[in-house]
Amino acid sequence: MPLCNRVTPFGSLTTGNATKYETAFAVMANRGCIHDDAKRIVAQFKNKAWLTCEIQPPKRKREIQRDDNRSFNGRKRVVMSPGHYTELFFIDEPTACAAGHRPCACCRRSEFRDFMNAWSAAHGDKKDWRANDVDAILHAERRASSTSVGDRGDVTLSVEQAAALPNGAFVERAFLNSGTAIPPEREAWLCWEGRFHRWSHLGYDAHESAASLASDSKAVLSLLTPPSMVATMRAGFNTRLPHRTASL
Repeated sequence: MPLCNRVTPFGSLTTGNATKYETAFAVMANRGCIHDDAKRIVAQFKNKAWLTCEIQPPKRKREIQRDDNRSFNGRKRVVMSPGHYTELFFIDEPTACAAGHRPCACCRRSEFRDFMNAWSAAHGDKKDWRANDVDAILHAERRASSTSVGDRGDVTLSVEQAAALPNGAFVERAFLNSGTAIPPEREAWLCWEGRFHRWSHLGYDAHESAASLASDSKAVLSLLTPPSMVATMRAGFNTRLPHRTASL
């Protein structure tokens, strides 16, 4: 059976139909140990620190190699080993940001510093931001920490607001029937280079302008990427390039 370790922009865990993500774009994620000894998912998260990690970290010297099954220095991880953190995978980093994951301070130290600098610039009401502060805010905003969609207080967007989003932000398009969103009709769309690209486990399979995205009278757009993450993107945090299909 395929492992339930592929993650959607909504933050939910799936098998992804056993889709193999391309290493050039994919990132690994960490929410703590959320699997049992049979490699079954038993929780959505273990802690508030949701990270994006390197799939193939560069080799580096460490005087002491911690016995934590990391893939540093040529060591290979055994996916979902008992007692170790659960390896989750995103098709690309913008998808991880939509789900509320930030760069790891260990295996992505440079990106973590860039992220924290941009976060501080975007949220200037605190002089000394720490990772724990960031994690607490993201935890309150991301979808998967809510019991159901809508509990988070979704930010509805106009066409103009959607068009003004920074590269890397995601919106949700939902189709309303008598004022109620139909869950199977939820779609996640990536904003990249002035267009929106519909997400799937295989890549981005449709490409539209903001106006065409909202052209259906029953379609409602809402912000999917956590608002504080979007503000950080505006302040200068650049995600890695999205899956190559976003450029088609």
